[in-house]
Amino acid sequence: MRKPRANGKIESIHDGHVVHLRLEGYDMPDGRTVDFEVVRHAPACAILAIDDDDRAVLVYQFRHALGHEIWEVPAGIVEPGEEPLACAKRELQEEAGLVAGRWDALGEMLTAPGFCDEVIYLYLARELSPGKQNLDDNEVLEAQAIALDEVHAMAQRGDIVDGKSLAALYRAAPLLASGGTK
Repeated sequence: MRKPRANGKIESIHDGHVVHLRLEGYDMPDGRTVDFEVVRHAPACAILAIDDDDRAVLVYQFRHALGHEIWEVPAGIVEPGEEPLACAKRELQEEAGLVAGRWDALGEMLTAPGFCDEVIYLYLARELSPGKQNLDDNEVLEAQAIALDEVHAMAQRGDIVDGKSLAALYRAAPLLASGGTK
């Protein structure tokens, strides 16, 4: 199969802290030239934290783009020069006030590959202990430990609709079912 080829046209529409909106030109296999709207997004991480009582730590967070709160796993943007695992550790403490003694990588996911290049690295965190919550200025959230069975029921009912949270639950399931070993 012949693939479209970038033709070098890149028009910056907006450069923000988290996203950059571009028009990027491509030469199509049939000879046409097409401009694609592309969101270039910083990578992120998402953490499914499970405590010793088989409770998942979720945050009920206000999302301004939606105008209301949603349930999700703790997550955040990987800062320039930061490794994804270091970001996951930082975000778990900042959002949930927790430190984990055990970390398992669950792979990665793409949020919206039709127009965005965001990659989210997924982690399972266990052996939790208290840390210091330190929310960002723009964060309004409440962290809660909820029985893992109830979290799965919430996902099935549609109470959890956040893609990274659903992906983390899905990816962690075999690891948790096997007793936690890879």
